[in-house]
Amino acid sequence: MAKKQKRSATEVDFTDEDAVLRAVAKDLGEDPDDLSIKEEKGLTSFGKGTVYRISTSGGHRAWCVAENDDAARSLALVVVTLHLERELETFEESFLESHIDQDSLRRYVEIAGMDVAAAAEDAVDIDGWERFLCPIDGDSLRVGDLVYWREK
Repeated sequence: MAKKQKRSATEVDFTDEDAVLRAVAKDLGEDPDDLSIKEEKGLTSFGKGTVYRISTSGGHRAWCVAENDDAARSLALVVVTLHLERELETFEESFLESHIDQDSLRRYVEIAGMDVAAAAEDAVDIDGWERFLCPIDGDSLRVGDLVYWREK
């Protein structure tokens, strides 16, 4: 399972984008004025809660932020299930590279057979949601209940 780090017990109002931006910026040691935040429409479209994308000016580094571990886990289950139900080749390579570890996914399909829901549950339970949503290093960070991961 991915290594989880907890840095702060500060509670953050997830519905307040500015508060989320300030909390993550502080946790990263970044100036909030050098970062921008917007809703990550692609991940949010899965219907498992809002996901924000915080990026540096110029977009050289970016992080995704979910409200909590439960929201991130639910999102990972949807992503894995969708990928298992469809041919992996139907997805753009950049989407796959940024959202899922294909080798792990294929291994779980082989282990679980054709039961897609069970394969998705097993994949997320065995390796943690971070394995499937954290393309850079498989790690997540926390500020209070917020959970975020490096996207690029």
